[in-house]
Amino acid sequence: MQKFIKQISGYKLLSLQNVYKPIAADLPRLNFTFTVNGKPKSIKNGESGPKYLETIGKKIDSLVNTLKWTETKEENNGPDLQIGVGKDKSTFVFVEHEAEFPGGDEALMNYLSTHIVYPRLALEQNIQGKVICEFTITNEGKIKDVKVIKAVGFGLDEEAVRVIKDMPLWKPGTQNGAKVDSKFTLPIVFTLD
Repeated sequence: MQKFIKQISGYKLLSLQNVYKPIAADLPRLNFTFTVNGKPKSIKNGESGPKYLETIGKKIDSLVNTLKWTETKEENNGPDLQIGVGKDKSTFVFVEHEAEFPGGDEALMNYLSTHIVYPRLALEQNIQGKVICEFTITNEGKIKDVKVIKAVGFGLDEEAVRVIKDMPLWKPGTQNGAKVDSKFTLPIVFTLD
């Protein structure tokens, strides 16, 4: 992570425009909120800005090992990314040590497979798909602010949210040795055998 922060610190991020004109309405948006030397900066529609913003977005995706879908609604003006030390109430998307389900990834997959109840409507219509949810894991390991960022419908979205809200406490993420609130993106795949 330190190498990544050092790499992007060479860019003149504070001199970039705040909003770029989107290339196309149906493409995922690349929105950033970050702090450079104590100065906050927000960039909307970064996919239309300098090419290195796309490179930064891809690097972040690879570091957190997940695809980041961003809502395009204007109400979504919260931070998408914070790099460096945040204030006590900051929520991080990228942290030094990511939050972890108790027992790790295998335990998480086991929890999902044993707690998901396939919705009747989806069964009747033979619907399968991947629901992508985003939620915050607090510095106490609690889950809050669960939302669907890529929906399938037919009751699958609601079931994904339900099973996430019912999860046990997580091991919280840490930044600079301190437990922090952090965002987590979780794809849940619904398949019929």
